[in-house]
Amino acid sequence: MRPHTNRYPMIYITGSDGTGKTTQARRLMDELKAQGFPVTHRWLRFPFRLSRGLLIYARLRGLSWYESHPHGRQGYWDFRASWLMHTIFPIVLWVDALSVAIHAVYWPIAHGKLIVCERFVIDMLADLMVATQDFTLLERWYGRWYRRLLPAHTILILLDGDPARICQRRPDLAHDRILPDRIHAFRLIAAHFGWPLIDGDQSIEEIHQTIWRIVEDRYANT
Repeated sequence: MRPHTNRYPMIYITGSDGTGKTTQARRLMDELKAQGFPVTHRWLRFPFRLSRGLLIYARLRGLSWYESHPHGRQGYWDFRASWLMHTIFPIVLWVDALSVAIHAVYWPIAHGKLIVCERFVIDMLADLMVATQDFTLLERWYGRWYRRLLPAHTILILLDGDPARICQRRPDLAHDRILPDRIHAFRLIAAHFGWPLIDGDQSIEEIHQTIWRIVEDRYANT
């Protein structure tokens, strides 16, 4: 592959917890650096700024909490009963995502950087779908707005996985009561936008080779 040309300025690896995003992002970055790409990493799942006040409200109302387990603790949102958190929070969070994207995504890209991102707006959409149990959220106007925050020609990699296999690899996730809902949300997102899913139950090397073929094919045709 030839050096970065800004044709495909961001490679975004997403999917449920336990599908191997961080491992694959590191492998991909090593490969891209070896090829001479000016690559940088981003993790942008929780850009809470204006939305922080609403999250404080949710905590006070018992709509947000943590549960401890032998491997740590797990956070939960349940916004079904709150019009404010169900309707207004997604919009305010979108504004936060935009403000973070300007300096953490668009600015580096404008200066020639290639970004490998493992958490961003698709993860936020999945979190919101699970918190509100509104799996039609993608059809709402602000659901589309989240997708539009992705830079043009982003290479999107969605990792899928079986909950039982994920819990074998990550014992802490065996205590996550909403893991199946998270997986379901990502599958709905993939189907809604027509994005392919990569089987995360393969070996680390097999997944890496699949991702590398996708990336190599895009840049080879630039």
